Amino acid sequence: MTKSKDKFFDWLRSETQARGWNMRELARKAEISPPAISDLLAFEKTPSLDMCKALAKAFDKSTLEVLILAGHVAPPEGWAKDQEEVRDLFNALTEQDRDLWLATGRAIRETRKKYAADK
Repeated sequence: MTKSKDKFFDWLRSETQARGWNMRELARKAEISPPAISDLLAFEKTPSLDMCKALAKAFDKSTLEVLILAGHVAPPEGWAKDQEEVRDLFNALTEQDRDLWLATGRAIRETRKKYAADK
């Protein structure tokens, strides 16, 4: 398995576990058949573009992020370095500061969604 596939499958399992979802719940939220989800989680299937879109919606992530993780799209220059820096900064915070940072990021994301929907 390639490194990008490993990254995708690690991400998929992590996101699923973080929400306390099982395979059936993920299938329901993503509107993907349980057998297809099972194949993904068993590393037997690479996600299609439509699956990536559905997973992004289910996890409230950008489609671009999921496409990059799945290896369908090359990441923009500096993507990995930026993610690493964000992870390092986040890990250095106290739990209270992490909660504040996450709340701020979520507020920014929701504001952008609202403005995008208004256009």
